Amino acid sequence: MQAPLARQVAKYLSLQAGPPLCSKCLRPIQQQIRHHSSRISSPQRVRKTSSEFSSRNRDRDRDSYITLPGPSPSRSEFSATDEALRENFDVIFSSSFSSSSSTPHRDIPKIVEAVYPLIFRRDLKSLLDGHLEQISISLSSTPDNNRFTNEQLRQAITILNHCWARSILLNFPIEKQELLEKIYAEFIIRQALISNKDVVRWISEVLESFLEKRSNSDLPISRKTSVVWAVLRTKLGILEQPKFPFIVDSSAKQDGKDQLKEFLGPFGEDVDLYIEQLQNLLEWSHRYEWSLKRINKEIHVLRRQEDYEGIIALWEKFKLQISSDGKNLETPKKNDILSLFLLTFKRSTTPSRSLEAQFTDVLKHCTKPYPRNITQALLALRDRSDDKTTNADAKVGQEVLSLDHEDTQRSRSGNVLENIKSIWKETKEKDLKMYMIYLDGLGRLGDLAGLKEAWIELVKDQRAKEIYIKEEKLDLSTPFPPTQALNQMISSCLLVPDGPAVALDLFAQAVSPTSSIPINLITINTILRHHARQGDLSSMSSLFILAEKLNLKPDIITYTTLVQGLLRTGKIEIAKKVLEDMSQQGISPNERMFSMLISDLSKIGTVKSLSHAEELLNLMIKSKMRVNEVTWTGLISGYFKNGWIQNGWDTIKRMERNGTRLNRIGYNICFKEYTTAGEGGQGGITRLWDKMIKSGISPNSDSYLLVLTTLIHQKNWQDADKVLDEMKRRGFKAEKGALQTIVNRVKCRR
Repeated sequence: MQAPLARQVAKYLSLQAGPPLCSKCLRPIQQQIRHHSSRISSPQRVRKTSSEFSSRNRDRDRDSYITLPGPSPSRSEFSATDEALRENFDVIFSSSFSSSSSTPHRDIPKIVEAVYPLIFRRDLKSLLDGHLEQISISLSSTPDNNRFTNEQLRQAITILNHCWARSILLNFPIEKQELLEKIYAEFIIRQALISNKDVVRWISEVLESFLEKRSNSDLPISRKTSVVWAVLRTKLGILEQPKFPFIVDSSAKQDGKDQLKEFLGPFGEDVDLYIEQLQNLLEWSHRYEWSLKRINKEIHVLRRQEDYEGIIALWEKFKLQISSDGKNLETPKKNDILSLFLLTFKRSTTPSRSLEAQFTDVLKHCTKPYPRNITQALLALRDRSDDKTTNADAKVGQEVLSLDHEDTQRSRSGNVLENIKSIWKETKEKDLKMYMIYLDGLGRLGDLAGLKEAWIELVKDQRAKEIYIKEEKLDLSTPFPPTQALNQMISSCLLVPDGPAVALDLFAQAVSPTSSIPINLITINTILRHHARQGDLSSMSSLFILAEKLNLKPDIITYTTLVQGLLRTGKIEIAKKVLEDMSQQGISPNERMFSMLISDLSKIGTVKSLSHAEELLNLMIKSKMRVNEVTWTGLISGYFKNGWIQNGWDTIKRMERNGTRLNRIGYNICFKEYTTAGEGGQGGITRLWDKMIKSGISPNSDSYLLVLTTLIHQKNWQDADKVLDEMKRRGFKAEKGALQTIVNRVKCRR
């Protein structure tokens, strides 16, 4: 029977170094990476300047990636069923969509047969993402005399619905989303007008099922869809109110007859037949309920669509509500929603305008002294006022994080620190959540003295203790501050220069027999991460022994941090042994752990580390884990940053063959490779840019900067102007100094 894993880990860590690999053991590892690049021979080569990675080969590799027709999963990584479905789609795809989308393919049954099953295959459905518009246009081009069978019609409607819903999920440009919704709506209307009552009833049931799901998500029904619904109900003679509550978009409530004319005019229908049903739906659209859950979901949708005007309109609507009917809105609910708008306007980053005026407007509607939820929001905002790209909710010790992750704002901490301290002094009644936010902010802003003062204040704050015990319904003898506050204090101190000594002292006090505050696994994980960053194997070993003594069973985060520390100290073989023992004792590595370890190994950039990264990737695929774009991007970045250029482009091809698309970070990595490589192949970066835009990926300031820099170097002013046109179309404003300089250079042709 095996010893407890924690004890085995302590034994591994007590080793000063792992045994060197013999040539026999190293051979299969070297072969693994050679499988993906026959040009890599040894880590001692000067890679950037070697003939193996000449600009000629580099241009060929990246250009062959750019001209790929689209994702096509490899044969060896899918089941026989998936392979057959993919091959069928490839055949239809190559024959149906090789020409311009303006010439839709007419063999509709074959398209339905090829596309419909892919919607329900997790590993294959992304194959459709680059062709949603062409598929929709093709299905909607069916002549009236070419009727669907009932089953084909059901599948066609499902496909069109998928194309529209997927465009929203992938954040396609608004005009694309509206086009796919229009195609979907017009298809249903056409089928309703030419089909018998039984078919219309079935179409209505399918639509109402979809609308009910949207209503459960608090998503309003658009004017196009409300017209479709009215037509179906009229054809069926339905008079009673729908059985589920729903909300019709406010734009659909205006000029109902004009909307009917717009959609039914091309079909030669008398709009007066349908006006009563449309008016009934508008009347039955239930009154907008101002709940935090509803507003949060609506704002989330608007932010995904980059519809900042919609967010502002929502605020104006709520402002009108609290001004005219504020007495009917409970004060806690009102303050919760005001708090949400404060967070939204401060953290929303619209390129074309500032939302500071809206933030100030919301603040004016908050009563003073500020209630606790408003104060919590203000503390969080002052604390994270520049937090636009990092995951503000990532918590050390509670999530798998890179050892390099350090959430600080010291470069601009002066005014922010003054603001957060000012709010803190003005706050009369403080609760535990406020203390947690304040400690977090002081840590990231580098104020060790402030952290010590805040901790002492928390320990002595009896009112905060009373609120905590009452809200959590705890016994009066409950220790205070609680363990989560201790963990926050330790985590914050570890961010500050000279803070680790304070953090370790607090930890030592907490584990002493006389301590009233117990530690938990998050405490262990937080301290373990600190020692892993330092490469302190002895202290890591001691922590595992302590965890076993306290009956704290290590979790996936504990072992991920351990393996990260081993990789940082170069002990790859011991790290592999830990992974093996984890699996043997029923602690299975998850997708996030694998992704983080692949990223860490890729950063090292040697043949050995990249070979192990490839092994982990292959293990994920064989285990049928979801290998997402984050996992692939970590590996791709490691290849490019460490000079293995061809491997980088080859890995992108493999990723897309597996049905995963590049995300914005991945595209920026590719753009940077063009910038680093110099002039390169003319037109290559433009094709890559076009591919990014057509994939529905929104560029950020780094994207514009990298692409324009390369085009200026190539003196390709025509394509540079097109990039500026795209920037203008999206309402993107160049706020960073470097990007402003590049934009001016394009305009001045220099």
